[in-house]
Amino acid sequence: MPILKGKGGEFEALAHMARSTASSVTPLIEAVPKSSATELDVSWFVREIRTVWPLSEMVVIDLCHLGAAGQPALWEEVLSEARHYQAKVVPAVHFDDEASVVELLARALAVDRRGCCLRVDAADLLADLRIEPDEADLVLDFGALSDDQTVSHAIERAIEHLERLPRLERWRSVVVAGGAFPENLSKVDSWSLTSLPRREADLWAGLASRKSFFRQQPIFGDYGVAYPPHTRPVRANPPPNIRYAVDGHWMVLRGRKNDPRGNEQYREICRVMSQLPDFGGAGLSWGDVCIAKVVANEIGPGNPKKWRAYGTSHHLEYVTSRLASLGAP
Repeated sequence: MPILKGKGGEFEALAHMARSTASSVTPLIEAVPKSSATELDVSWFVREIRTVWPLSEMVVIDLCHLGAAGQPALWEEVLSEARHYQAKVVPAVHFDDEASVVELLARALAVDRRGCCLRVDAADLLADLRIEPDEADLVLDFGALSDDQTVSHAIERAIEHLERLPRLERWRSVVVAGGAFPENLSKVDSWSLTSLPRREADLWAGLASRKSFFRQQPIFGDYGVAYPPHTRPVRANPPPNIRYAVDGHWMVLRGRKNDPRGNEQYREICRVMSQLPDFGGAGLSWGDVCIAKVVANEIGPGNPKKWRAYGTSHHLEYVTSRLASLGAP
């Protein structure tokens, strides 16, 4: 379960996902305001989902970043638009959601009959939603995993929660999610190929090994190549960079902000990455195809939206492929 911000780069990556991959992935898309001064453009948001994601596949929507006050009206609009486009939307529910949101979603669940995604660490909300555990996906989301100690602590917390949950074997699925990508690359030296640990893979492995807790292996969830917490958008022009998932870590390379070559630095960045033994090659994903085309000067160097789209595309295909072939992310 990739947890993705509802932004242009992430949507573009989803649009180019292989159909075979899409059939085995359920993305959780966090709706985010398009700027610090505006609320969600619901029509745009649902149209993007309808455009980039197969209507035959389910997608989880979370409005947690939009503030509590307007959520009932926003959920009404989102669900109405989704029904209009016949999109298979599953709402994400939180333990601290307002009663008005819970009641609205309870009515929606009875109509749409696709269940919900319970993104919390307690089961009490199920009674209010009037559904059974086998109608819900439980997401144990540990957010930002800043160091190895955080991962160890998260594993122990997850075990404590799971021991308290009633009828754990009856949940439709249990997802273990987290993200270790830093908020920005300011601590990565320019033109220094840097390895960053994918601690969310360690978190999942630590829990997947506790087989006595699960009737089936927990589902892996991560935040792609993004920092887990939502931060308000700011006007910025980051230097060209690549975020490339490999076995157990990311390879990261960034240019210089004030380099006179500007975005053209991305060509050299892609060339360096394409020469690594871990480079997936054009056959892996749309993002890898684009990286190869940038190197060959067949397309332009792009912009921050494109760089995020290429990295996300590679990440989605790479992790899904590893889970299918190796049983680990």
